[in-house]
Amino acid sequence: MKAIAFINQKGGVGKSTTTLHTASYLVKKGYKVLTIDLDPQGNLSKAFGINTDGVPTLKEVLLGEVPVNQAIYSSADFGYVIPSDIELGQAEKTISGNFGAEGLLALALEPIIEQVPLDYILIDCPPAFNIFTYNALLVATDVVIPCKAEQWSLDGAEQFFAIQELVKKRFKRNINVAGIVVNQFQSNITTQKMFYDILKQTAEKRNVPFIAQPIRLSTDVNTAIGMCKSVFD
Repeated sequence: MKAIAFINQKGGVGKSTTTLHTASYLVKKGYKVLTIDLDPQGNLSKAFGINTDGVPTLKEVLLGEVPVNQAIYSSADFGYVIPSDIELGQAEKTISGNFGAEGLLALALEPIIEQVPLDYILIDCPPAFNIFTYNALLVATDVVIPCKAEQWSLDGAEQFFAIQELVKKRFKRNINVAGIVVNQFQSNITTQKMFYDILKQTAEKRNVPFIAQPIRLSTDVNTAIGMCKSVFD
């Protein structure tokens, strides 16, 4: 089983969108997929069409109020989902104060991993290196770094590599970077082409894969998400 975290400290780079479409693609290929929304904005959960009002979410799981199986919802298009909403962010201070706070997600997932033959766990991370991101990194076997062809996305990618070293030293975990992917790309903009090349050079310098095919800016993506669908549908 692979657990893939989609990480970049910069917001608006397509983390949730990339996570959603990866889930849809893998489900259509017949794989068993569990997607975890670790972003308190809850955009991924909304895109999956999940109404979190009055139902257990990841917040309750991390606080130990419900077992993880009570917060898993099934979707024909996207597989299994653990949703989040703004209440996760409101509980961040409480969650951070718990003993072993960085490992709460890994601990909560143990029963599911043992009982359900999952092929993939996909984790949509918040645009910050906080307690939720560290929880993702203690579960993840692999990381994908979504970026836009811009300076702030590049800075976010570089900051991840510093966090990767910290996790390696502190938690003795080697996390594989599966790739850097460029989203919302506009090839007719000179600065975007420049930063595409810089991101490629960064990947080569770090000896990590660079996904050469960028995802172009397209209204079809936003239309699909607004309909709680993937672009494949």
